[in-house]
Amino acid sequence: MRSPNLQMGDAVRSTLGLPDLIWFDHNTIYDKYDNLTLGEWAELKMIDKKFYEIIMQPSLSVTVNEREIISAAEMLMYMQLYFLSDPKADVREVTKKNYYSAVIEPWCKKLQSYGVKFDMNSPVKSFIIDEKTGMVIGEDSNPDEKYDHVVMATDLIGVHSVLNATLHKYKSNLNISAKLSTIINKISGLHLAPPYKVFRAWFDKQLNDSSPMILETPDFTPVNLIAQYHLLEDEFEKWANETGGSVIEFHLYTWKYGEVPDSEVWSIISPTVREIYPEIFDREFNMLAYHVNSFQNFPSFERGSHKYRPLSNFAAKSGFPNLALAGDWLHTEYPSALMERAVSTGREAANQLLLLDHVRQAALTVTSSHGPGLL
Repeated sequence: MRSPNLQMGDAVRSTLGLPDLIWFDHNTIYDKYDNLTLGEWAELKMIDKKFYEIIMQPSLSVTVNEREIISAAEMLMYMQLYFLSDPKADVREVTKKNYYSAVIEPWCKKLQSYGVKFDMNSPVKSFIIDEKTGMVIGEDSNPDEKYDHVVMATDLIGVHSVLNATLHKYKSNLNISAKLSTIINKISGLHLAPPYKVFRAWFDKQLNDSSPMILETPDFTPVNLIAQYHLLEDEFEKWANETGGSVIEFHLYTWKYGEVPDSEVWSIISPTVREIYPEIFDREFNMLAYHVNSFQNFPSFERGSHKYRPLSNFAAKSGFPNLALAGDWLHTEYPSALMERAVSTGREAANQLLLLDHVRQAALTVTSSHGPGLL
């Protein structure tokens, strides 16, 4: 153990919980533990307090969920996915550019080279459905456009909005409304995680060289993570080298201070930031600029929610054969989470449609559904 706060005895005293990690089984974990929170699981297995706080609890914060209610099954799956499934499972690759320039823009250009058209100015309000076949053949913002296949790749807010609006439109059609209700009822128990904010600040000074590029701070609510972006991305590195300044981002998960102006966010978090990096205040860093992003679209993975989480083919199985689902709020039959789950379900959805057209499906690279066991 590399942490000076953790002794071998702390791990030894947590051995009752090790079978659920070493012999993890994705096929049974939700039936066993989705009715418990992670804290309840730790108490049941008599996990040592230090072991829980140092090894298990930090990974909880990146889910943007409240630690008091998050599902034990979901978190044990995270352990398998991000730590135990492979010797290099905890290795992370980060882009040296912003995500749009590094990932999204080249992806869009590649698709456009194949003739793909992107329409970013026509929000989908509801679907147009062929009442005889159940096929989704269009949507209201552009009724003249006809679709062969539809992938509904949106967050829970968008899913509820589109499906409920479609249900209202077809309420007189008992067959269509029953099929839509099947999907809506299935996801009725899925909720959103609390709101979160990302506060990016430009300072005139830099932290000392021993400060890590990324620091997780799960016990310093409302600050859960601090990233030095001038050490991560070329654009900010260039600015920092020219000015001697820094670009530091503060991730504020499970925000519990209500609606506040962006101008007040720093005054709320600065006492906590002082505890983590007192040199920002001792050396009198001047904040040259800031930017705040606020969100509330991340799914909750609270205890007991798994039974409401469908697979990507649930819409097709409910009577809409050319409609597939994609997103981080779904369930997969193998360990996945966060962006990986969004990508995996997107590929699953594409494969469903390829299969309908008798086109070879694309392979998925997935994590093992079983723990490492004992060698």
